[in-house]
Amino acid sequence: MICRSADGWPASTSGMALLAWVAALAFNSSTCSASSAVVPDDYSDVQTALAVGVDTVIVRTVAFREDITISGGVVVIGVDAENKPEIGRVTIQPTDDPGEGAKYIELHNLAIADGVVIANHRSFATLVFKHCGISGGISDVSTRIETASITLLGCSIDGNIRVFSRGACVVDSCVVRGTLFAGDSDLYLTVLNSRFDGLGSGHAIEGPSYGGMYKANITSNVIRGYRRGIIVGADIAVRISDNNISDCIASGIDGTGGDIVVTGNIVSRCGFGIIAGGEGAATVQANRISDSTIEGLWVSAYGPARVDSNVVWGAAENGIRVRGGDYFASRISNNTSCLNGGSGLVVDFVPTSYLPPPVITGNVSFGNATFGSAWPPGLDAIVGCNDWFGNGLGMVNGREPAATDFSADPLFCNSVTGDFHLQSGSSLLNRDGCGMVGALGGGCNDTVTTEANVVSFIVERMETGIQVTWELRRDMGGDAVWLERALSAIGPWSRPPTERTYRGAATVELDRSASGSGPFWYRLVEGGSQVVIAEPTQTRQGRPLGFRLIAVSPNPAFGPMNVEFELALRAHVDIEVFDVLGRSVGSLGRGTWPAGRHSVQWPERSKGGRALSGIYFIRYRFPGGEDVRRVVRSQ
Repeated sequence: MICRSADGWPASTSGMALLAWVAALAFNSSTCSASSAVVPDDYSDVQTALAVGVDTVIVRTVAFREDITISGGVVVIGVDAENKPEIGRVTIQPTDDPGEGAKYIELHNLAIADGVVIANHRSFATLVFKHCGISGGISDVSTRIETASITLLGCSIDGNIRVFSRGACVVDSCVVRGTLFAGDSDLYLTVLNSRFDGLGSGHAIEGPSYGGMYKANITSNVIRGYRRGIIVGADIAVRISDNNISDCIASGIDGTGGDIVVTGNIVSRCGFGIIAGGEGAATVQANRISDSTIEGLWVSAYGPARVDSNVVWGAAENGIRVRGGDYFASRISNNTSCLNGGSGLVVDFVPTSYLPPPVITGNVSFGNATFGSAWPPGLDAIVGCNDWFGNGLGMVNGREPAATDFSADPLFCNSVTGDFHLQSGSSLLNRDGCGMVGALGGGCNDTVTTEANVVSFIVERMETGIQVTWELRRDMGGDAVWLERALSAIGPWSRPPTERTYRGAATVELDRSASGSGPFWYRLVEGGSQVVIAEPTQTRQGRPLGFRLIAVSPNPAFGPMNVEFELALRAHVDIEVFDVLGRSVGSLGRGTWPAGRHSVQWPERSKGGRALSGIYFIRYRFPGGEDVRRVVRSQ
């Protein structure tokens, strides 16, 4: 056993990953020393080191795959993040030691082959997993809920996750091939920047369906291939925003809460696209929902419902259905609901003398099989400036159109490819007495090009053939879009046989029939109108795109630094700079970027003024992980 202080670490266990971790630990720890052990230097196996009762176990290598049981507060960290030490099953079973108080248990950079079992019956413990690969999932078998919080950061998990906590449950930047269930009445569930890949069953992210947790925040995740994508309920508040969800049989989003906010999500090819219910207020804004096999958007609230700026199209039944509260006015405005199998908008209020009338203005309902809008007879509502155009059975049902309602071709840019922006000649851009009508403003390109309709289109030569990765602003799926191949940019073009898979929101097609070393050209065609939506692109040599930092230059630097990074697919990423004490120096980039290579610059000055000379770490966080680069600044 050796002793570590805040002043340093034995040279024999140094390494950049370890040094960065120790620096952050030193910044957050007290001045008293803590005991540590190194495997295999001090002890031959991890369980023996744990049995000694040290605070930190550093694992360089392991001689065999052992099962371990953790009963006390400890940090177990693998030194090599690229080749993580492999252990068998991890059982976390904290003991009830009155003298020890709350326990902190962290596993870092480990490959766990046989799953994690949490059996915490009696200890107020905080559990943290960082950058671990976990096969077999995580199962909580505790008879009492005593875990204070649980965090999964940058982990890859094969198998289902079932956890309970009295405080926070955080899943951040993870890849999950299974389901996540988190629960308890005091739980605050947060799921960020993660990817969930399913096989058509189970729920990607699940909490108690109708209350039972405190709050939930589900943001910037990619979810594909489950029975339900997100199904959560919270007593106080639920926020579900900026997720990309597809191919979920029953529903993409099913959320209930005291107050619920659902914004900026993309949901395609699910049963119900979005179901949002609020015991208090419900705010549903700027979502894009396509090809639902039942209804696109279903909103119910006992308090005020605000439903605006949503785009819904291609649902088998109604596009948008809204049921309002008993005591508060609801507002349904500037939505675009098109090409649905039922009505574009169904206002499902019960007429009462005390219910404040809903406000229904500025909506577009186009090309639906039945009515532009339908509501019960006798409902008092404030209605106006809606465009009910080209619907199968008429403009409205249940009441006459308002005096300022109208029926005019909205002149969408391209409704076939899902571009519901308005052409420059559309009267909806600034309707007299109404202003803009519909969810989206103007903004068409003169021709249908990659920039207008395709987020990314990448062609690469692989050992097994030619791989084409593409992502559309609207995910049409199936055979609505296909690849064509030629030996030159001018054709002739033909459709090659390909093997289609999915990577997050992107479609990946492998063409094994492209033989020989000569150049091949590929383009993307929308089948309904035979429109080329991705211009011809030639094959290029190289490995597939990934999430990684490519280069930081110059390094060391006396002035600005250029940071090059890569995305395998369109995703939310974050690039931030930290000093050796773990403090944020500044953000270089944050938001949703398309697939490909990009660069940002770290200028000489960051927040707080000119960056001092010294060592810094540039952290690039992406769905499922992060990449860190050490850099040096000099004056």
